[in-house]
Amino acid sequence: MPCARRPAGCPPFLRLPPGLRLAASLALVVSALAASDGRAQPIAITGGQQINVLPGSSSTADSILVTGRAEDPPTRSTYNLAGSLTLTTSAAVATVSDFGILNVGVTGSLSSAAGYAEVTTDGLLQVSGSVSIADGVFAYDGGQVTLGAAGNITGASLYAAGASAFSRTAGGTYTVGTLSIAESAAVNVTAGDTIAGDVLVDSAATLTLATDLALPAGTLYLNQGGAVSRTSQSIAAATLDVGTDSSLAIAAGDSFSTMLLHGGGQATAAAPLTLAGLTVTGSAAGPVPSSLAAAGTLAITGSGAVTVSDGGLVTTTAGIVGDGGTTISVTGADSRLVTGPATGLDSVTVATGGVLETVAGTLAADTLSLSGPGAFVRTGGGYHVTNLQLAGGTLDFTAADLVAAEIAVTDGAALQLLDDLALSGNLVLDHGGALTRSAETIAVGGLLISDNAALALLAGDSIGALGIATGASVTAPAPLSLTSLAIDGSGALLDLQYFGGSAGQIAWALQVAGDQKSILQGYLASGRITTGAAPGPVAAFYDLAAHGNVTYVGYITAVPAPSPLVMVTAGLAGVVFARTAARGPRRRTG
Repeated sequence: MPCARRPAGCPPFLRLPPGLRLAASLALVVSALAASDGRAQPIAITGGQQINVLPGSSSTADSILVTGRAEDPPTRSTYNLAGSLTLTTSAAVATVSDFGILNVGVTGSLSSAAGYAEVTTDGLLQVSGSVSIADGVFAYDGGQVTLGAAGNITGASLYAAGASAFSRTAGGTYTVGTLSIAESAAVNVTAGDTIAGDVLVDSAATLTLATDLALPAGTLYLNQGGAVSRTSQSIAAATLDVGTDSSLAIAAGDSFSTMLLHGGGQATAAAPLTLAGLTVTGSAAGPVPSSLAAAGTLAITGSGAVTVSDGGLVTTTAGIVGDGGTTISVTGADSRLVTGPATGLDSVTVATGGVLETVAGTLAADTLSLSGPGAFVRTGGGYHVTNLQLAGGTLDFTAADLVAAEIAVTDGAALQLLDDLALSGNLVLDHGGALTRSAETIAVGGLLISDNAALALLAGDSIGALGIATGASVTAPAPLSLTSLAIDGSGALLDLQYFGGSAGQIAWALQVAGDQKSILQGYLASGRITTGAAPGPVAAFYDLAAHGNVTYVGYITAVPAPSPLVMVTAGLAGVVFARTAARGPRRRTG
């Protein structure tokens, strides 16, 4: 049904099948014959009638029906209006069908404060004067509207479906809320035309611009092969919506607030493009994805979002410029964002088969979240982020990259270090997350490891807080200094392999800030801290006066030598003992 492709405001009458529409039209004739209460009567021109209304006349009618007969040759009914006719119903106030002709002459005017005009099945509405119908004019199913040089059509909508549904002589104009064309219709926009709302170009229809198109609060819809033809004219619209089998080459003078590409719709932009939001989603059944190819930079304003999903493709090799609150989401199989330098981004999320590809420059964002194998492809450039979340897949960390605060590696993902890593916050490894490296070191505010993960520290590593949980293990081949340590009772452990630290007579492998003696002693007793490499008994030591506010895990290296006074005292005691032994026991007397 042609009407099904029109805006949501399509009158209920137009949703009827053609046969029922004709029956409803004929019912207007019956109501004209039955009316007798003094109200304005319907006008019905049928069966080959020819009616002429003279200039200067003024009349009122409930509605007007002009219908001929589809014979061979067809029988035409004609209503020539050179005067003024006002219609009063709120449904189909004017119906032209079956070779009927409604001709509004240069001096004629047809108006209605409600309802709509319907032109179908080889009906013809000729407008050389003025037609003002509140809900608009709809031509489809073979109906035709011709607009003469002095003609004007005013209404909420102008809908034309069919290759010959609309034509006009230069000078004729329309003033409408919505312009909707379909089924290979061809409609042009000239300097005298006004469109207050949306323009819909559907099913191989063509909108030809003879002047700039301005839709400050409206949307330009292109769908099912609908196209725009122009030379140097510009388009300014609140939204550009491009759907199946349609495309638009965005010119340097064009401007849109938001852009939606879906169902295989495509757009190209040779010049820099500024948007408040971009959504590219879905693929058509055909061979092409929904896509935007931007040769210049893509600027996103107003904390807007770039959303690429379900097979969408965005290529902007010149890069993306956000305003600090900009978000980017790339989700769904075969969805891909290919970008050069990107700045001013709040968050970038890539998941469920989506791919982010950097070709040059730096991707700068507060948070970069990557999920799944192949979520990040680096042809060139690097990433500078505050927080990195990696779930599944493998990500390289190179000299071109920077993570300032925190990294979480989960769900079997692996972070491959190709350069030293320094974080002010935590490095989190859980749910199979792993850190792989050769000689690269880590300096982190905290290391939180769980879910049976295992990590071997290197001699140059620096860790603030260490948390080990749910079967995870950490191996320390060098003395380890921590601000805090927590090891749960699920089989998690810390293996201390080298007691190279020295605190007086204590050789230590672990030091933790504060008085942690009882906690660390408990970890040793329960096997949460293992010390197989120690040559002597290991314990936790805390002596504020001797060592400061630090608890050590280590062993005593030597027994302190006695002082000289103790040695003299011991020597004298030995002499006394020797003499006493030589004399033997003293006998009692008396």
